[in-house]
This record gives sequence, C-alpha cells and structure tokens, in this order.
Amino acid sequence: MDNQSGKRLKHFLQSEKIEQKKLAEELGTTAQYINAICQGRKGLGKAQAMRIQELYGVSAGWLLTGQGTMSIAETIEQPSTPPQDESPMQVIAQLTDLLRQSTEENARLRARVIELQNLVSTLSRSSVNYLDIAAEPTSNDNNQA
Repeated sequence: MDNQSGKRLKHFLQSEKIEQKKLAEELGTTAQYINAICQGRKGLGKAQAMRIQELYGVSAGWLLTGQGTMSIAETIEQPSTPPQDESPMQVIAQLTDLLRQSTEENARLRARVIELQNLVSTLSRSSVNYLDIAAEPTSNDNNQA
C-alpha cells in the first residue's frame, strides 16, 4: 500500500484549509476513511483521486504518484518548450500549419451554420404556410354552417 498518496492528500487538504469531513461528504464516504488514507492506513484509489481532481483542481496524477505539480492549473500554465532537436523555425512552421488548419475548419463550420440557418428559415416559412392553409375553412365547412 502506498502511504505517500495519503501524505500528499493530507498536504493538499492542509494547504487549502479543507477539512477531512468536508472532503468525505463530497466523496460520499466517512471522515474516518479519509483520515485513514491521510495516515497511510488505507490507499487512495484512482476513482477517488479523479473525483478530488474534479472537485478541487488538484492533479490526480500528483496525488497518486507524486509526479508533476499539485494543481492542474499550474500544469496548464507552464509554458511548453519545444524539444531540443527542433529549431524555432520548425516550431513556427508547425504552429503556422496548425493555425491554417484551424482557419480552414472554422470556415467550413461557418458555411455549415449558414446552411442550417437557411434550412431553419425555409422550414419555418413552410410550417407557417401549412398552418395558414390548415386554418382556412374548406367548402365543406361552409356548407355545414
């Protein structure tokens, strides 16, 4: 059993001033169970770590393995550096290509939205015409009155 994940959970709870009881309630378990994890008597499961990540933004990977940073936000905010074997020009070329692909996809999506708007507009007019026709009295209706 890895009691290091319990130590990391305890560190996180203390640093964020979150009570074990509150975490237990949000996970649908008991404070005693959370305390047992923090003390290393029970292991932290993957599902629990993922739920804690969803609730608080703490990295499930960090909780379970200690690798990476505690906060997901810190991981996202860290700028990525290009691999050492790529020149800045290669990176720029790759980014330019990605931007071009994104622009082409956006243009396709815009065209599709316009098509759908036109279709909805046509269908709306058709249904109004159908309702107008359905509401008109027929010659049989006039004869019966």
